[in-house]
Amino acid sequence: MASEHNSDQPGRSPLGRQLHHERLNQMFWALQIFLLVATVQSMALGRVSSALAMAVAAGLLFLSLWMVRQQHYQLAATWMLGLMTGLCYYFLWSSDGLRDEAVLGYPGILVVASIIGNRRIFIGLLVVMIASLLVLGSFNSLGLHQTRQVESNINVAILLVLILLITAYCIRLLINDIRHLVTQLNEENQRRRESQAQVEALVNHDSLTGLPNRTLAAEQFELMLRHSEREGQSVALLFIDLDNFKPINDSLGHSAGDEYLIQIAQRLVDEVRTSDAVSRFGGDEFVVLMPDLPPGESIISRADELLQTLREPMMLQGHELTTTASIGIAIAPADGTDFATLLSKADMAMYESKRAGRDGIRYYNTSMNNDAQAQVKLISDLRKALQSNELSLHYQPKVDLKTGKLCGCEALLRWQHPTRGNIPPIEFISLAERSGLIIEIGMWVMQQATGALSRFDAVGLPGLTMAVNVSSLQFKRGNLDRVVEQALTESGIEPHRLEIEITESMLMEPGEDIDHTFHRLQALGVTFSIDDFGTGYSNLGYLNKMKIGTLKIDRSFVSQLQLSPQDTAIVTAIIQMANSLNLTTVAEGAETQAEADLLARLGCTQGQGYFWARPMPEADFIKFALSRG
Repeated sequence: MASEHNSDQPGRSPLGRQLHHERLNQMFWALQIFLLVATVQSMALGRVSSALAMAVAAGLLFLSLWMVRQQHYQLAATWMLGLMTGLCYYFLWSSDGLRDEAVLGYPGILVVASIIGNRRIFIGLLVVMIASLLVLGSFNSLGLHQTRQVESNINVAILLVLILLITAYCIRLLINDIRHLVTQLNEENQRRRESQAQVEALVNHDSLTGLPNRTLAAEQFELMLRHSEREGQSVALLFIDLDNFKPINDSLGHSAGDEYLIQIAQRLVDEVRTSDAVSRFGGDEFVVLMPDLPPGESIISRADELLQTLREPMMLQGHELTTTASIGIAIAPADGTDFATLLSKADMAMYESKRAGRDGIRYYNTSMNNDAQAQVKLISDLRKALQSNELSLHYQPKVDLKTGKLCGCEALLRWQHPTRGNIPPIEFISLAERSGLIIEIGMWVMQQATGALSRFDAVGLPGLTMAVNVSSLQFKRGNLDRVVEQALTESGIEPHRLEIEITESMLMEPGEDIDHTFHRLQALGVTFSIDDFGTGYSNLGYLNKMKIGTLKIDRSFVSQLQLSPQDTAIVTAIIQMANSLNLTTVAEGAETQAEADLLARLGCTQGQGYFWARPMPEADFIKFALSRG
């Protein structure tokens, strides 16, 4: 039942309980001092009854101190205030009535009630006080009770001063509490404003670089565009994509990649004008907004300054790095007034810069949009082609240069479009990779190629090998090892007869997913070859680590073999290196007897090209192979 008297209602904070405790203690000792002084004064004046009443009140007041220590705050406050109210009324009744100085204790008690009591105590005391004053006044008027004559002397003055002091003290405490609460409220408001500012900063800024993000960039663009339109000027949006971020991030780690992006962001901020705005859209993509451009002004020079700044060498974890970037530019209002539209067009221009060789700048033009729409249409058609049996495999023979015998073939994808006819692989393979369709297409190719090899065995062409091109996306996301394992199981061919062709650049893409797939495929027993060897970033360490079995010499070297001593030297070096590593070499693109003879003299193992045969459907390949015995 103690909780019924406890002032600690549910929800009261620890600070509130502590404050309540302190105030009750302060009130107790203030009243004790007052009662002690008043008691001594009454004894000196010979007012024994008054002194006795105050002494009794002082003693009873100790009960409130005990209640405070028991944390019965409301009960303590009620007892303390009720005792003081009764004492004041005793003096009114026994002394000078309504003109007694004790009447001044009533407002003081109400002030104390406002500090340490609750609303019920305050109203209850007010009602009691008003009733007591009315009763005393009525009794005096009716002659039922008489008070003594009022004396005005120093003793009365002292008592009044005491009452005023304790009242002033209580008011001062109340003011201090109010000030304390106001200070707390201000501090809380300040913390809330700071929290709100932090939330807005997180919502509108990139957490790594501190630059504005896409949301804030859109707002900045709207403000810039309105101002520029009033002045008859334009706003340029530069979409910047770093060309070499992924190799840095993969080889040096994510922490180095983060530091790299922070330094790039700072370079861009330092290079642009104060009126420009730099933002980061995630990954290695940045956007620069340049307002207040006069009509007809070229932005190329400013974009080139950004490229020059990015090209400056950067030290990162003891490595000196050189950065390049591709930039696409769209101009408002000429290319649009909507931020999303302008951003999309600048993105198209940036990709055009990538396709043109990177480290460059391109303006958006309408042909890019037409090309983008055409690519979207082609991807949609390619998706349907896989379901409509429009795709097929052609097979190009590979010949042993020493014996002239057929030793294998390469599976090459073809697409016969229902309205456009034959679409060259160079047009749709890259789209298949960008759209992710290459994973589904690659699975189909693997099943068809291994199935064809099984059918070659059935018609009397045993022992041939089958080369199949595989993209890096299939290694990363396509469960290639399980696809190959299933294809081998269904076709029943020996794993070593399946040759998976990869590019040199794939060897330079580190990652657990790629390494895991390589090891799984090696465990299955399939072989690997590097396509177009010599045109990329060759790494002999990877040749040994990945257990590459075949190097395919790019057709660009073979076609100039008899005309360019430099190309002859390159081909010779590749063949000698491959022979020293016990690797097979395949020369692509041989078209004449002279080229075939020279390749054989240089020690090349196999040849593949129009001199022997073009890629052909399965039935034609079987006829060709059987005709060669």
